[in-house]
Amino acid sequence: MVEFLWRDDNDTHIAGPVVQQFIAKGRDVGINEFRLLFEGYIQKFTELRANEED
Repeated sequence: MVEFLWRDDNDTHIAGPVVQQFIAKGRDVGINEFRLLFEGYIQKFTELRANEED
């Protein structure tokens, strides 16, 4: 599996920093893109829904 994570300073959410995830290659997964909310105080990523924008 090939996965890329990056942070765009222009992409923000009221609850914290947003990390972009791009899965470029994997067995039977295809190409996928996700927006993840990084909760640094507990070292956790939570997927943001498409309609959650701030």
